[in-house]
Amino acid sequence: MWSSLMHGKERVCGFVRRHRKLVVATGVTAVCGAGVYYAYRRVMGEAERFTQQLQRQMAEHQRLQLSVASTTEESNATIHRFLPKLRKTLFALVNLEEIVAALKALPKAQRAKRNELWEDAKITAVTRYFTALIAFGVWHLLVFAQISIIGKRTFERSKDKDKDKAAGRSNDEAADAARMAAQHAFLASGLEYFLDEGLERIKKHVEQAVVANEQLQSWEVNSKLKVDREELNDLLQSIYLSIVPSTSVAGTAIDEEDDAKWAMWRSFLIYSEKKAGQDEEVISLLNDLWDLLDSELFPPALQQSLAFLCGNAFQDLNEHVYGYTEHKMLVEDVTNEQDTAKKAPPLAKLIPMLQTEIGKLLTATNASDGQPSYSRKYSQGLGELEAFRNFYEAIFFQHADEGDVISQFI
Repeated sequence: MWSSLMHGKERVCGFVRRHRKLVVATGVTAVCGAGVYYAYRRVMGEAERFTQQLQRQMAEHQRLQLSVASTTEESNATIHRFLPKLRKTLFALVNLEEIVAALKALPKAQRAKRNELWEDAKITAVTRYFTALIAFGVWHLLVFAQISIIGKRTFERSKDKDKDKAAGRSNDEAADAARMAAQHAFLASGLEYFLDEGLERIKKHVEQAVVANEQLQSWEVNSKLKVDREELNDLLQSIYLSIVPSTSVAGTAIDEEDDAKWAMWRSFLIYSEKKAGQDEEVISLLNDLWDLLDSELFPPALQQSLAFLCGNAFQDLNEHVYGYTEHKMLVEDVTNEQDTAKKAPPLAKLIPMLQTEIGKLLTATNASDGQPSYSRKYSQGLGELEAFRNFYEAIFFQHADEGDVISQFI
């Protein structure tokens, strides 16, 4: 038996000596094959983990997009829900009705006093018209910004709840209630400030531009018996340009004068410092709002929004005063394109026409003929502006995780 074992050993050793290269090559091949196999397994494992990560982030991205859409819907609903309050506050602040009542009560024989009241009515009517337009645009920026901030916090909280549920942790209902209360206080403080102080600041700024307009000052109500389309458009454009910040200022607030201009416009939306006794969560929400208004996204959003809004409002006013116009920024169905041109009205009749347009703007319900109200139509158009969307959507995407696969692809 021992001899057989030794004999077998000698045969094996002899085979190895005779086929040394083959044995070495076979060993190397086996080792390489094993390495390739395990490398393949590792690559496949990484690919599977990457795919799972991508799927999770795609699902989260879809949830985020749904949250943005929900925020947009809620913002529009909030804007139109408070339109009656905005209209009431504006009409009380820029009180044309009081002047009209005084005119009606004043005997026609008192010409000097009547002329004075007519001049007051002219300035007040134009001031109310532009204040309404500017306030409507700024109102959109404020509401969309606030609700987007709340929407992002709600989205992040929903993710935390999912993690807590997966880890078996119970939900802290008291903390959720406190967060809800803080969000309500944050939203209410913005709306109250805008209606109580912001609107008055806008009115003062607009009134200065209207009073200083030489063209309007040269129009006397008792002698201006015809206001041509070109005259009205020139007036509207000149007042508009004197109200809004110039394009050269947007995004380049580098000197004290420019800083002051944009600080003024930010003051139309919200107060600039926290108030005593405010909850820390409310202050945190306000910090997000202040940061957004200080960002480079605010100037183009403001300018494009006001340009779009006022441009369409001027065209709608032209159609109301002079008849149908072919050049409209908003495409819509027109059922009566063959309307004959209307005669240019006297300045005294233009004043109530301005008030009619304000009524259409600050009314959420559609007209009796089924046409959408200006507020609905303009809100839809504002929501399609890229600069406007970038402004409020930045809240959702500005803190994107650098490791986010979706963000890397985008």
